[in-house]
Amino acid sequence: MRFAGLTVTADLTAPESGRLISARLADGSMLNHERYYSAAVNDFLLSGGDGYTSLKGAEIIRESGKDLDVLSTALKKAGQINFDYNNKRLILK
Repeated sequence: MRFAGLTVTADLTAPESGRLISARLADGSMLNHERYYSAAVNDFLLSGGDGYTSLKGAEIIRESGKDLDVLSTALKKAGQINFDYNNKRLILK
């Protein structure tokens, strides 16, 4: 799973419930258990895909649409589409 603005350290050899060692924000501070944070998740992971069953039943605060619809709309709006082969990403201009 990829994160933006978050650095996660985990022990992948530990049991699933004890793998997280630390989670830090971009400024280096630790996550605050008293705060709420937002996460963007695709439909596949939200439905428990790839074993992310902890996301099943999560509260959806805002829905942007189905993955394919959002991508299709962005591609239609873009005047130019480039593919960055090194970083495996689309660049919409």
